[in-house]
Amino acid sequence: MRKIMFLAIAALLFCSFDSARYLGDMNEFVARYSNGYLLDSDWEVIGYARNGYIMNERNEIMGTYHNGRVYDCLDSVIAVYGNGCVYSDRPLWDVYDRIDMSNYIRDQKGRQ
Repeated sequence: MRKIMFLAIAALLFCSFDSARYLGDMNEFVARYSNGYLLDSDWEVIGYARNGYIMNERNEIMGTYHNGRVYDCLDSVIAVYGNGCVYSDRPLWDVYDRIDMSNYIRDQKGRQ
């Protein structure tokens, strides 16, 4: 459950747009990344970051990353990364919740 939730990092901080957020406020540590693996604070693998995509253990795409930013499936900035760490303006549990909401909104838009 915890591992799937992180992929929320790669996924959403629900409806938060780049222009509406201050990237300088993203100083809450949420994960590490190393050799394509995303690791929580206990060094457990919680996902993968490869080829610009963030994926869960089932290889489902949960978000994207490029230019030092992590985006959810609605293309909202949810975190920043650098020097092997991922930071957000929210704690990890909130990032998970927002990723889940982002995926739900994307699915609802796809049905219309």
